[in-house]
Amino acid sequence: MSLKLIELQVALPKSVDAGKIMEQTQQASAIMQGNLQAENRKKTYKKIEKRLLPNNNQTNYTITKKNTTR
Repeated sequence: MSLKLIELQVALPKSVDAGKIMEQTQQASAIMQGNLQAENRKKTYKKIEKRLLPNNNQTNYTITKKNTTR
């Protein structure tokens, strides 16, 4: 089964459009994943804050990541 020239003129632009839509979907998924990670990080810090500061008397502190490189 071969495609005629007219059919190819219609099929090729549609495949390009499908590729663009797929790329946009992947980018949106990556953005949503990043937002969820940031939200979870905030929730985790809030939980840590509640454990470390049960009376909320101290407000000047920072949580730093331990440097594990040698």
